[in-house]
Amino acid sequence: MATTADSSVQSPNSGCQRFKRLRKTWLRGQRCLEDVNNFWMAQKPQTMSELYSHLHEELELRLAEAERVGFGFDLPKTVIVPNVPRKSGVKTGGQTGGFLIHIWRAMSGSE
Repeated sequence: MATTADSSVQSPNSGCQRFKRLRKTWLRGQRCLEDVNNFWMAQKPQTMSELYSHLHEELELRLAEAERVGFGFDLPKTVIVPNVPRKSGVKTGGQTGGFLIHIWRAMSGSE
């Protein structure tokens, strides 16, 4: 019987979840602004303060915070993206998929 600690049993989104845990831990360790942290983690506002925050309009603040905080890991010098057709019927993962596309565009300089 497989347990949750068994590394051979993984869900299709386990890589995304690991990345989000790593990123959340890094952002907290760097004392990232909580509103920016929630924005980058694609979390839905849960308090009135978060709801009233218009951080999506504050590009300069987000860029300054990104420069201060950093990635938390080293990016490869050359990004090689395979040209593989998407399987039919496979979903991209909702917000997480969009987040990873944003990371890929930032790494490749196409944004």
